[in-house]
Amino acid sequence: MILDAEIARPILAVAATTEAELPEALTAAASRGFDLAVEPPLRVDLFVLTPQDQVLLLLVHHIAGDGASLGPLARDLATAYAARSEGNAPGFTPLPLQYADYTLWQQALLGNEDDSESPIARQFAYWKTVLHDLPEQLELPVDHSRPAVSSHHGDVVAFEIAPELHQRLLELAREQQCSLFMVLQAGLAALLTRLGAGTDIPIGSPIAGRTDHALDDLIGFSSTPWCCAPTPPEIPASASWWIASAPPISTPTPIRICRSSASSRRSIRHGR
Repeated sequence: MILDAEIARPILAVAATTEAELPEALTAAASRGFDLAVEPPLRVDLFVLTPQDQVLLLLVHHIAGDGASLGPLARDLATAYAARSEGNAPGFTPLPLQYADYTLWQQALLGNEDDSESPIARQFAYWKTVLHDLPEQLELPVDHSRPAVSSHHGDVVAFEIAPELHQRLLELAREQQCSLFMVLQAGLAALLTRLGAGTDIPIGSPIAGRTDHALDDLIGFSSTPWCCAPTPPEIPASASWWIASAPPISTPTPIRICRSSASSRRSIRHGR
């Protein structure tokens, strides 16, 4: 469904708060889900600390935006704010494509799922083969058992890659004629194998899905999942096998195709 811009305009919710209360207020606003049947997929909250100090929260449903949309969204917001601050209307350069154009292009490109010769049917068959007998979960020597139901609570472990190591990784990528991303993903797969996860290591990653520069400034959901799931004949001694065996990234495949292609049961114990 495509709504007129005036109808789809989100309501600006304004609330007074203090600096001490701000983190809790932001968390509460960001945690509230969307009801797409009655509201647009963009929510805007303005928290007023003082007349000169305010915090704006933009909450975008994933159906309307992805990671690659954040840059254009921030630039448009900054342009509009600067213009309105001077009492002017913002001037935006018309985009070569609208999101509706992208969706129609994708439908025309992928074709009909009922047509066995269509690109989307061939991709479905490909991923069904690649993801056949996918393990429900990787068995790792962890020190905490999985909960009965995923709590979606976790943490982030930050680490740095030294410049010298980064240079060596780049050299390896050039030697193997692949990207640095593939080297790091191959290293992760080899590490999981050595930790006892077996040799069938499916690793999923999101990719932008923006295969044309005309989509660079577009705000919308175009990202798609990509799964690397090679199965070596034996435990590899290094990451080189994984790099060489990675499947190519081709036409963006809708996420529902990848999910429905997986033959394993999805469990509520370990999230998505």
